[in-house]
Amino acid sequence: MPGKKKTLLLTLYLLLPLFLSADLKPISYHISEDLHRFSDNYPRLENSSAEKRTISYISDTLEGLEVDYRRTALSEFQDFHSFSSLIEAYFPGEQNTSGQLVLLFPLNHPPDAGRQDSGAYGLTLAMTLCRSLAAAPPPIDVSIVFAGAEFRREEPRQLGSRAYLADRDALEHGTVLYSWFPNPPGELRLEPYGTGILTPAWLLERSVNSLATTETSFSLSTIDQNLHHLALNDEETRIDVFLRQEIPALLIRGVSSDQSEVLEVEELSRFYLRFIEDFPADPPSYWDGHYLFFQLAGENIILPEIVYVMTILLLFGLVLLYPFFQQKRFLRYTRSLKKNSWVLPLIFVLMFGYLLLATFLLEWVSRIGEKPDLWVQHPFAMLLLKVGLSTFLFSLSHQITRPLHLSRLRGSFYSSSALVFLLVNTTILTSFNISLTVYGALLFLLGFLFSVARHRMAKLTALLLSIAAMLFLLFQVIHAGSARTIHAILLSHLWGNLLIAFHLLPFMLFTLRLRLLFHSPSRRRANRFALFFDIGTGLLSTALAVYFIFSPFAFERRDRYIQLRERIAVVEGEHRIDFSGSNSEQEHSYRDLYGKEHPIDLSGQFTPLLLSPDKDFMPYSMIQDRFLGRISYRLSLSPLYAPEKIELSLVSEGGIALYDSNFPYSLSTDRRRAIFHIGSFPPVPLQIEFTLPQGLEPHLQLRAVYYRPPYETDIGIDDYRMTITDTIDLTEGD
Repeated sequence: MPGKKKTLLLTLYLLLPLFLSADLKPISYHISEDLHRFSDNYPRLENSSAEKRTISYISDTLEGLEVDYRRTALSEFQDFHSFSSLIEAYFPGEQNTSGQLVLLFPLNHPPDAGRQDSGAYGLTLAMTLCRSLAAAPPPIDVSIVFAGAEFRREEPRQLGSRAYLADRDALEHGTVLYSWFPNPPGELRLEPYGTGILTPAWLLERSVNSLATTETSFSLSTIDQNLHHLALNDEETRIDVFLRQEIPALLIRGVSSDQSEVLEVEELSRFYLRFIEDFPADPPSYWDGHYLFFQLAGENIILPEIVYVMTILLLFGLVLLYPFFQQKRFLRYTRSLKKNSWVLPLIFVLMFGYLLLATFLLEWVSRIGEKPDLWVQHPFAMLLLKVGLSTFLFSLSHQITRPLHLSRLRGSFYSSSALVFLLVNTTILTSFNISLTVYGALLFLLGFLFSVARHRMAKLTALLLSIAAMLFLLFQVIHAGSARTIHAILLSHLWGNLLIAFHLLPFMLFTLRLRLLFHSPSRRRANRFALFFDIGTGLLSTALAVYFIFSPFAFERRDRYIQLRERIAVVEGEHRIDFSGSNSEQEHSYRDLYGKEHPIDLSGQFTPLLLSPDKDFMPYSMIQDRFLGRISYRLSLSPLYAPEKIELSLVSEGGIALYDSNFPYSLSTDRRRAIFHIGSFPPVPLQIEFTLPQGLEPHLQLRAVYYRPPYETDIGIDDYRMTITDTIDLTEGD
């Protein structure tokens, strides 16, 4: 028996190197270890113990891999401050290159993110890439950056990215892949855009090719790309800071999927390694910022800027060549348009006026129903109400304008004037952004087919296709969720209605042209259909307006939603608490931070609580040293509860000259206020040192901000903020 045990142990000992030499075994082990460590280090907020453990783990791992790395404290910069850090791991390439590839991963996560959305997956992927690049040197220079202070509630944000930019002159010739994976993704989402600028086409093309080669699923929203290119996005993207400095950058975001399958770390690392392998030693210097990306039949298509130029030339070419093939029709269109050209401004003003009336109706419905955010919650229904009402009014006015002879115009006038408006639409879209030419060209070509088609069913088909294309584009724009864009479409009085009028009017003119094609006995059916259309749009508009005003379901209110604003003014000796929100229950018992119980009625108007603070919330100590006409102040703040943010300002009526400070600061234009830049989640106690000339009469204004209750309460608060303000007179003790 002992002999068999010895034989078994010897066999396992001999086979152990074979198991360790396999690729997947050590990789899977390290992935599991990294994922466990990063998930356990939660929450990884700035200056938290979890962040410090994470930085220590990354540093120790890089040292074990013998990777050249450096750690930069974000407290060493003049324009911003944070108690966090960034770590850059550098992997020199085997080739002589002029550029550098930077793979940037956020070290922290949004303040309110749960453990499952804390970015542990992305950090695990970054460490896997570090191990792979340490084992096999890349062909080009690669840096993997773990950036701290990327997610903050208030400006400035992305301090890690800003610090890396400020401290790296070599990044002028670099390329950045910004990767954010809050949790295990089902697919990748590419975001090749900033505010008013696009990622270079060559960078997107290489990324898409690497994704296709490794068979990694991804998506890209063309509508989002257009909205960002037009600067209609609500917030900046995470690569704005790089694109504004003319540094090629691409954002890769992990998107959760409803399916059970997720992209494994090994699969994603293969994509990144393939991208590194195919990355050019000398990246292109040109920047093609006008392109569109499409996925058709499984193929990835990037339309470059030259396509838009050729599209415009093709449109004008069709207009110029048409008279050579259809001279009689062209002359008839020209005579009709010339004879009745005075009508065009009139019908355009009518359409604009009806859209403006519809806009006023939307505002009135929101105001009378006390639902100010109705356009945010029901943008599609509000758009239907606006278009339906303006269409109804335009069609109705066409029936009652016989004294102006608008109802006796020939069909050639409707077709020609509609084409003129479509051509103007294309010009307007092109003036906004050349990338939008494709959309204008599509609508113009469908309108052109409507005009040249002989059979009325062919005309009807072209009209329905053009309407479907416009509705699809509108649906995509609203579905993108840009509040600025939705507000411009629904509630803009001037520019939004002007743009909609130019796009909606051609389809109304085509519809009127189609009515004239149905002769007797079809004329009666056409008139009957027109009557039903007018009645239908009128009833639809009325029904939507009534629903929005009177229906309790038109405005979504969350049950058991409570907002609390707590303000403590130490100097005034006042503590005020304001409740708001809604709750299905009538009364609540609220325990404040003094431990006192208060009955709160959340069913109607809320009476604020006015308390008298009986605690010293902002105790401090201060030491003054005088030397050669200067005073050095050493202030130690010891808040009773650790705040998320401390705002500190130095104020003096005689002007301020700061000789020294342990925190960066900025002066107001009149030099009467100096604002200290203190990072989020400061340590307690907080030491602040600065030096001033003698003769001033300065004082400090303090403001501590809390976004979570620092005490236990009996009710669940969904939206909380507490501010503590105090003033310190620095002349005391002089």
